[in-house]
Amino acid sequence: MDLLKKVRTGLLGVGCLFLSIPAAQAVTVDFRDDGTFSAPSFSQDGVTLTGSDDIYMFNLNGVGVVGGVFDNVVDGGEWLKISFDMPAENVSYWIGSAGQSGGSAPGRRAIDIYGVGNTHLGTFSEDGAGTTDLSALVGGAIIESFMLTTEAVTSFRFTTVTYDAANISAVPLPAAIPLYASGMAILGFLGWRRKRRSL
Repeated sequence: MDLLKKVRTGLLGVGCLFLSIPAAQAVTVDFRDDGTFSAPSFSQDGVTLTGSDDIYMFNLNGVGVVGGVFDNVVDGGEWLKISFDMPAENVSYWIGSAGQSGGSAPGRRAIDIYGVGNTHLGTFSEDGAGTTDLSALVGGAIIESFMLTTEAVTSFRFTTVTYDAANISAVPLPAAIPLYASGMAILGFLGWRRKRRSL
């Protein structure tokens, strides 16, 4: 009967281990309230922005790239790269405004997404303003950075990015569970053997 109690206690411990894993919390980085200035790069809340030229922070509006037709938007074939300090999941971004000066769709851009080790996960195309779920585009893969490149006659203003820090551990939890269970089995066996000898 004691062995059964020990096994139940061990299983309860494994269950508590699962319950104690903290849930990832979404981080939203809003680039509209940082003032008006230009810089080679800009970092905020675990996100770094770089561009084909200097980054232009446009107060209450978002991010552009210096050069092209206008400095306060990403236009004329310019690119904007968004990198995470730590691998991210559940990544989405919001384009506050999009425009065009030719026959192309407003804000048309190529999206290049990079995973762990700068592995290219794919290139996608998108038009207009609004929210884009990057994680859905790459099947939930871990994302380290992504790059938005405009067509020659379109423009957009990058506004916010939302992400969860990816939970990456050196030893995955599922691999630790069999080790824990085998340890509990050995302890249970030793206790059973000691009790049997004392009788």
